Amino acid sequence: MKHGAAIAKVAFMLAASASLLTTATSVSAQGLRDLIGDRGESRGDLRDLIQDRLASREDLRDLLRDRLETRSDLRDLILDRIRNSDAESPVLNRIRDRLGE
Repeated sequence: MKHGAAIAKVAFMLAASASLLTTATSVSAQGLRDLIGDRGESRGDLRDLIQDRLASREDLRDLLRDRLETRSDLRDLILDRIRNSDAESPVLNRIRDRLGE
């Protein structure tokens, strides 16, 4: 009879520890799920930031390209004006010398 009580006690302790282990596992599994979800959210946020940065770079590249075209157009207008000008001024002569014309 003494052994029966000890066996019952051990069986009860095993059952209690198994339920604690199961509870701890489900809690840690939930924590792991939350962690994975947070990491996925962080990746999504990082992806959005990278896409915004790329869009900003493309916009800046377009602005620079437009500015270069504007400068080129302005330069062409100035050169046409210099070429078509018959006036002999020191400034125009200096510009012609620099341009090699």
